[in-house]
Amino acid sequence: MFAVLPMGVICIVGLAVLVRLWLCLQIVTVEGHGAGSFRRSYALTRGYFWKTSALLLLMAVPFAFSNVLTRWRVGELAHGSYAAVTAAGLLISTAAVPLIVGSEVLLYLALRTKQEGLSPKALIRELDAV
Repeated sequence: MFAVLPMGVICIVGLAVLVRLWLCLQIVTVEGHGAGSFRRSYALTRGYFWKTSALLLLMAVPFAFSNVLTRWRVGELAHGSYAAVTAAGLLISTAAVPLIVGSEVLLYLALRTKQEGLSPKALIRELDAV
């Protein structure tokens, strides 16, 4: 009973940190910040925590649901064949990952335009300079 509360707090804090640092990969790739990407990601998501959380949830839930459903159904049809279940999961991941990464890049660009007050044309000019 007493272990449930600390674990719940740890999970909530961990999810909050995950949402705030979600854009680190895009920042390292586009801006080349390295370790400064943590601070930059935190700054970009400031004021947009709930919108970022909702977008991440909208990306993760359908992917997880389709992955679990496909693996379950394939496992049932293939009589629990590990190879078939793994192949099905790989196919779902192969189809979903580009969509997820693309939406993360769009989130990064949208937050840059909102947080920095850039017009889309100014953002394009800045990204062309990199």
